[in-house]
Amino acid sequence: MELYLILFETVVFILISTLMYLSMQRLDFSKLFKANSTTQIKAIIVCVSSAIGFMISLGLGNILELILELK
Repeated sequence: MELYLILFETVVFILISTLMYLSMQRLDFSKLFKANSTTQIKAIIVCVSSAIGFMISLGLGNILELILELK
């Protein structure tokens, strides 16, 4: 059963991170950075979207674990 929980968390992490990355690309970060700093902007977007995806997947995994009483 724990394998399913890890698989669920991994799938949710990938989905949320991808959605966050795509939605954060729509924001205008050019006002916060200097000109021609697209690499820095993309690096920050990847880090932030990964962190948010991890937090959401970990939270959902913990809630699901408590509901199913796996511990």
